[in-house]
Formats: sequence, structure tokens, C-alpha cells
Amino acid sequence: MTTLIAFIVVIGFLVFVHELGHFLVAKWVGVRVHVFSIGFGPRLFGFRRGDTDYRISALPLGGFVKMAGENPGEELTGAPYEFASKTVKERMAIVLAGPLMNVIWAILFFALVFYIGEDQPAYLKQTPQIGWIEAGSPAETAGLQPGDILVEIGETPVSTWEEALKVFGKSEGKQVAVQIQRGDQTLTATVDLTRDTLKKSRTGLGLYPPLPAVIGNLRPGWPAEKVGLKPGDRVVAINGQPVTHWYELTRVIHNSPGKPITLDVERNGRRLTFEVTPKKDEADGKGYIGMTPHQETIKVRYGLLGSFRQSLAFNWHVVKLTGNYIWQVITGEQSGRAIGGPIAIAQFAGEAARIGILQLIRLMGLLSLQLGLLNLLPIPVLDGGHMVLLTIEGISGKPLSIRLREVIQIIGVAVLLAIMTYAIFNDLSRIFSP
Repeated sequence: MTTLIAFIVVIGFLVFVHELGHFLVAKWVGVRVHVFSIGFGPRLFGFRRGDTDYRISALPLGGFVKMAGENPGEELTGAPYEFASKTVKERMAIVLAGPLMNVIWAILFFALVFYIGEDQPAYLKQTPQIGWIEAGSPAETAGLQPGDILVEIGETPVSTWEEALKVFGKSEGKQVAVQIQRGDQTLTATVDLTRDTLKKSRTGLGLYPPLPAVIGNLRPGWPAEKVGLKPGDRVVAINGQPVTHWYELTRVIHNSPGKPITLDVERNGRRLTFEVTPKKDEADGKGYIGMTPHQETIKVRYGLLGSFRQSLAFNWHVVKLTGNYIWQVITGEQSGRAIGGPIAIAQFAGEAARIGILQLIRLMGLLSLQLGLLNLLPIPVLDGGHMVLLTIEGISGKPLSIRLREVIQIIGVAVLLAIMTYAIFNDLSRIFSP
């Protein structure tokens, strides 16, 4: 029930603000709005005020604002309140208002998260001493070792992990000199962060802070919980091999999808053994058992202006990650199996609601931004597709023919249904994968 309620609240609110953006700008420029609907399909209930029927419809997977003179096959009268009677710029403003509203709310949601404050790993504020190096990674190739302390990256001094990770992130795409402290020695290594090297490594940079192999949280219904593992368990061996670091553990789990592994753990002074089979993630092919590491955390808060600055920076980071992922899917570098549909959203919403209101707000911020960005894709029937048609009209000085626009809409609906079907297939694959 928690999952269902959280899903309805999350989707309902995000669709509402998106359609509200279209609605407000349409009314502002003088377009008559016949229907404001949350959901598609048959009308369930609502009310009428003025020219508009405000309604909740049966299928809660979107919404729409129906404006006078909007549809290609609709008979136009030339009335000033019709969508088609407005200038190209006014119609563009109406179309862009929906995604823009989602972006604005994403910024507001994350500003609220940063203002209230959230628990962050304590290591981010600690000295950047390397705890683990991934085999075959750029960090290992450069000669970095566990125990090394990062002193300078490029020409930027660093004193915490937070600073180090930010500088490494800005250095992607090039080779960067890294100064380290190893015992009494100060050494310099060159880390190759060029695109080709990172693509080959599949592990990114490959260096991590110290992180004991202690279980923090368990994902409900996943293998780790099912076999009886508990938060606080310290993993001391995997398949009989001693473990001291969390990434020693995850490396074996990731490389064992569908294959049973044995975990020896210490719990309240006793040593216990569990056999668990990692589930294969269809997006990356790796194995997962549904557990996260225990980490010391600290509450980090920002002032009002600082919260908005952090929110803008975080949202821009997500925009870049999303754009990069979409491009990799288009070029074939990624399979697209990470694309989720309504089932995945419902699962995430339920888990976030169970953790707490702040986590739910964070999820709504992410989803709001994603909804805004995805609506800008140049697919007919999406806002991005409408923008393409309006741009063509603005350049040519006349709209495309009604017949051509109808064909484009049919194609757009087909593409959208195909994407939705693929996303739901991914959701079901994740649920029923071994």
C-alpha cells in the first residue's frame, strides 16, 4: 500500500506541475483551454470552471492540456483564442512551459533537501587516503596504491575526499598529474582519464576511500535479506578468501551473476556462513544481492542561497549524466537496459517513502528533472517534437500541411508506445531475473 500511495503522489504531482506550466502560459497568451487532465483515458471525476474541464482520468501515466485549435485535424475558425492563431513565439512559450516547470521544481526540491540537510558519508570531509585500488583501472596503471594520500590533482591542492572527487570529475577526458604522500615520500603519478581509457577500464578511475566490509542497509526482497544477512554484519570472507574492504566484496559479487557465493560474517562475536546467489542486473550484466555498506555519516546543511547554489550545481550534473547516457544508448555504447518504466518508478517511490520524507523529496526532484529533459527529446507528440515543428514553421513562414502533421503524430505515438513497452519489459526483467 505504501508503494501504491507513494507512486500516485509522485506521479500525480509531477504530471500536475508539468501540465500546469502549459496551462498557465496558454491562459496568459489568451488561448482557451478545454480540458486540464491528470491521466489519460475515460474521465473519472472533476469539475468545470469557465471554459475548462478539470479532471482526473483513468490511466495515471501522464496528463494533457487540450487547447482550442491545437489538433491538426480540428476545424479552425481563426478565433484569437485558438492555439493556431498565436504567433510561433507564443506557441513555443506554451510548449516549453511544461518542461521548464519540471526543471524549476527539481531545483526547488533539491534546494529544500540541501537546506534541511542530509546525511552524507563522513569520509567526504576526511583526508583523501586511498583505501582500495581496482585492478586494471587507470589508478592502478598510474602506480597508485592503498594507503597513498592525495595531495594535489593537476595544479589543485586537495585536503578532503570531497575536494579530490570534484577535481577528478573536472579532469575527465585528459591526463592529469597527481601528487601523493606515501610514507615519508612525496611522489607524482600521471593518471590517464581520457575517454578511451575510461571506456576500456569499465571501473572508472578505480580508487576508493577506506570502507570496511560491514553491511549497512538491505533492500527488501533481495537475496541478501532473504538468506538472513543483517545490518551490522561484518563480512570476513567470501568464497573462503579473507575480506577486509567493501570493494573486495563487491568485486566478487558483481562478477558472479546467477552463481552461488559463500559469505562468512561476524555477528555479535559469532561467525556465521551464508550462501547467496546474486541477481543479474540486465542493464550492466553485473550481479547484485541488495545491500549497501555501513558508513559513518554527518549532517550537512546549507543556508538559503547556498542551498540554491548546491541545487543548481547538482541538477546541472544530472543533466550532463542524462545527456551522456542518452547519447551512449543512441551510439550503441550502452544497451538501454537501465531505462525504467512505471513499475521501476513505483518501486523507487515505495522504497523512498519507507526511508523518509527527505528521501521521497529527493526522488521527486530527480524524476521531475528527468521528466522535463525527456519531454524535450525531438520525438513527435512530446514537447521537443512540437518545438521542432514550430521551428520549421518559423523558418519557412508557414505550418506543415495537416496531413503531414497527422502522419507525424501517428509516428510519434508509435515511437512513444515502443519506448514505454521497452521500459516496462526492462522493469519486468529486473523483477523476474534470477
